[in-house]
Amino acid sequence: MTPRDEIETLRLAVQFMTRLPVPAGAPYDPSRMAGSIRYYPLTGLLVGGMAALVLLIASCLWAMPVAIVLGMLTATLMTGALHEDGFADMVDGFWGGHTVERRLEIMRDSRLGSYGALGLILLVVLNIAALMSFTSGQAAVALLTAHMLSRLGVVVVMDRGTYVRRTGAGQDVQKGPGGEGWLVIACTLVPGLIAALMCFGLLLTALSMTLAVVISLAFLKFSERKIGGYTGDVLGAVQQLTCLIVILTLSL
Repeated sequence: MTPRDEIETLRLAVQFMTRLPVPAGAPYDPSRMAGSIRYYPLTGLLVGGMAALVLLIASCLWAMPVAIVLGMLTATLMTGALHEDGFADMVDGFWGGHTVERRLEIMRDSRLGSYGALGLILLVVLNIAALMSFTSGQAAVALLTAHMLSRLGVVVVMDRGTYVRRTGAGQDVQKGPGGEGWLVIACTLVPGLIAALMCFGLLLTALSMTLAVVISLAFLKFSERKIGGYTGDVLGAVQQLTCLIVILTLSL
């Protein structure tokens, strides 16, 4: 790809994974959409970085619980609650349906069910509780690292799994990032991992990255038993769960 193509691919990744206003680019191209997954961890670095910055600033003005909530809110606003919505739909579908068809039908329903609501509440509470064990600086680095590694988990699932719906943007990104794409991802991970190493040490940093991949693959296997593969909602759930696992690991 030319530098112009790479910039356009990055723009598409930011446009797809966040709600940040990005300038209009070239017409939609399925092949470019497929290539954009190499930049998913970079979008996580961007989201996590902004959340970390807000948390640090807020911690100078208010108590840690307020700073943590504002940091988490920043990440949610930047993504338009895309991943939280997917997590809630997945919980509703996987636990509310008894057949593959019914689970997929429930997951497509935009209404929030009791399973999804309870799952979201537990998710938020666990994140806040884990982040409360950090200093403000540690919490900021944990958010940065977790958002970056959770998008790595999404890429792993897309690389190893099968998209089960016949329509949707997922049809265009079924292939993995490829050798060149994984090299881009590896370079993207470096800044976040260096920050984590400096803050939490080698053991917890390595463990958090390992668990991000392992949990993502384990959840893919679980999803394959439930619906035969993954959907966009499953990817949202993978991001949310992996993000939580990384934060919990770094809090050990």
